Amino acid sequence: MLACQEPGEGWVPPSTEGTVTNASGGSTSGGPATSDVTSSTASTSGAATATGGADGSSSTSSMTSDGGASSTGGSETTGESTSDSTRTTGSETTGSATTGSATTGSATTGGGGDSLISNGDFSSGEANWSFTGDGTVDTSSGEYCVTSNSGEELQIGWPADVEPASVQSGVSYQFSYTAYYSGGTAPTVGVKVGQAQDPYAAFVEEASISIGSSAMTFTHDFSMDADDAAGILFRVSGAGGTSVCFDDVTLTAM
Repeated sequence: MLACQEPGEGWVPPSTEGTVTNASGGSTSGGPATSDVTSSTASTSGAATATGGADGSSSTSSMTSDGGASSTGGSETTGESTSDSTRTTGSETTGSATTGSATTGSATTGGGGDSLISNGDFSSGEANWSFTGDGTVDTSSGEYCVTSNSGEELQIGWPADVEPASVQSGVSYQFSYTAYYSGGTAPTVGVKVGQAQDPYAAFVEEASISIGSSAMTFTHDFSMDADDAAGILFRVSGAGGTSVCFDDVTLTAM
């Protein structure tokens, strides 16, 4: 049974905008940030040891002989080291639900706490997840990849055979995951975090997110105004032969 299946036919989730960042370290918004390397050291037994500043300043090398005598070299060496990282900024997501409302969010990983989603990295294969639709599932790569046979909607749900996530009133949460597709044309992917039981009200959801052919990280933030039990639902619609892979699915308190 799908944990987050909606009641009745014709149910259409409200559309919100999510935040997308590139899982490979890139981003779709924001600019690059440079982190400084303060120092680097290299040493071998009985050999010279040199230290250098990351800003290209000179360093002095020293050598210690086995007899205990120490001498300093007369030459200077310079080095330069830079390390680039990418800082991302997110866009607001808006929406409302019976027991939760969406807030602004941006990050490349989940919130500061432990994830409430068991096997969100699929290290245990399909455990704790359910699948429905005319398609196949493959977790051999450490991701949850579904491939459509006929183009009809595929649904991936959590939890299965485990307790749902317990979310608490007055707490803000971040839902995060990576996704990409291969083969065919870009599919339509919908996501939802909502009640794990009837009436399956959404805490945060998006009818369609734009995924690409390389892994990207998506985050959605929301706040609870009542205690509840939460589940997750992914919907995938695309041409037959199109595959969509998910990984690093987390739900964390911020």
